[in-house]
Amino acid sequence: MILLTGVTGTTGSLLLQALKNKDVPMRAMLRDPSKLNSSEIANLEIVEGDFDNEASLAKAMTGVEKAFMLMPNIEEQLDNEKRFIDVAKKPEYSIWLNSLLRELMLIHMLC
Repeated sequence: MILLTGVTGTTGSLLLQALKNKDVPMRAMLRDPSKLNSSEIANLEIVEGDFDNEASLAKAMTGVEKAFMLMPNIEEQLDNEKRFIDVAKKPEYSIWLNSLLRELMLIHMLC
């Protein structure tokens, strides 16, 4: 299971589209799940969560092997990234924080 954040934004939506036809189970964490229609993507589960809420992060990461954290550059970015990583302490997680990776490189790494 891959956890994706930021899937309603420009980069995240491209990543989601690139992964939707792969045989990879995905989970998208959204503050507002109604912002994404997941019915078109069979291998996608949506979970409500927020970077400010450790309990929601832990719920989103349950059963996750890899995660792609993407957020805009905001004042709270460093705190949110640290909180995300602190919750994902399990050694089997692979955390990718770089939003500048090319689409094909991401697909290769995540699949």
